[in-house]
Amino acid sequence: MLLREIMPLVESRKTELEYEEKKVKGQVEKVIVTLTGNTSGKFTKLISKYKKLQKGIEQLQKVQSELNENIKEEVVELFDADDEVLTRIVDTVSATLTLAKKTTVRSEKVDYSAILEKLVVMVPELEEQVKQLVEEHTKISITEKSPALRTTLKEGIKEWAKEIKAIAKNALKVVKVWIRHYDEDLKEVNEMISALK
Repeated sequence: MLLREIMPLVESRKTELEYEEKKVKGQVEKVIVTLTGNTSGKFTKLISKYKKLQKGIEQLQKVQSELNENIKEEVVELFDADDEVLTRIVDTVSATLTLAKKTTVRSEKVDYSAILEKLVVMVPELEEQVKQLVEEHTKISITEKSPALRTTLKEGIKEWAKEIKAIAKNALKVVKVWIRHYDEDLKEVNEMISALK
């Protein structure tokens, strides 16, 4: 008979709850607690709040991204097309918007198989011709990169934005702390079970 079967477990398992141990190759790997009633309701509410908060954050990020694009379009309309090579700044009573210069990304793609086909019929010592072939089969493409937008909020609005951010941050901290404590409790239970074997 195992020691753990004759001695009560020195842990915070609740006698009114149902626990199930899962074994892998004869060793206990997991312990599952099934919640019902008020206890289940408490966890359901916490998880529901977490999901709502997560959904809200995702929606805010989507709205922010869309708003950022709208602001860019509005800023671009205030300037000449020639100004896109310059940093464009819009100064308002409540904020300063800075739109970066339009940049381009240069990329090259060399068709080495085409070079190899031509090299097969050439004499190896023709190094200059090899260089010319590389240049001939190198494609240069230039893509326009969307300019970055930086928003600098002025004092009144900046403070309001900080408060909103702090509220969201605190809410996430509460959920993270709860999850960490729950994980630590489960880890302790597993360790105690392993020690009593």
